[in-house]
Amino acid sequence: MATLLFFRILCAYGAGQDGSEAFSAIWYRTTSKETGAVFLSGFSPDKGCGTFSWENGALVTLLAGPAFECGGGGGEVSPDGRRLLGYAAGDLAVIDLDTRAIQTIRGVKGLMREDVTWKKRVRWSPDGRWIVAAPENGKIVRIDSGYLSKHRVFGGSQGPPVWLPDSRRIVYTKPQLKCWLSPYFESLEVLDLESGRRHIVRGSSCKIGGFNAWFDPATIQ
Repeated sequence: MATLLFFRILCAYGAGQDGSEAFSAIWYRTTSKETGAVFLSGFSPDKGCGTFSWENGALVTLLAGPAFECGGGGGEVSPDGRRLLGYAAGDLAVIDLDTRAIQTIRGVKGLMREDVTWKKRVRWSPDGRWIVAAPENGKIVRIDSGYLSKHRVFGGSQGPPVWLPDSRRIVYTKPQLKCWLSPYFESLEVLDLESGRRHIVRGSSCKIGGFNAWFDPATIQ
């Protein structure tokens, strides 16, 4: 049986040649599949909250977030580097980084006291076809990125969703009654967004104690 190693993440810190050393917290990092450009969303002591590109050895602000909780400008950039997940009038939105045009996704609300783009609760699929959100009502919503009005709603999850490389399945943390007497009270669950089937990841039952986990996708069946 493959061994899974999990640990809790409080903030994402980094240092390297992609501009990450300029941040005290990073929420999203995208490398464009088309151009190789690097995009970072987070908090920089010098530039504040927002989403930035790393160009010629310098950070370029693409969209700044308001001071309160860094909302709006701190979402994930799409795999093609062209669109940003943002926040408009209480709903999730997709922002075109070239034209700044905003498309609102009606009915996908933000979290109370948090922006919908925060905490990795709204993510692009690796192929860019889908957006998955786990908003304040606890439901998982899959959104067609080409037709933003097309939603499919699934049951709830606890922790933020993480896409598997096949762009079909997501992984998230799930509380289980049988874990209440264990040191850790959650497990990892996989949801197939095509069939709707779910299952607990082997080796993770009652071994998760935080809202985030590193895992090897090759161990997920």
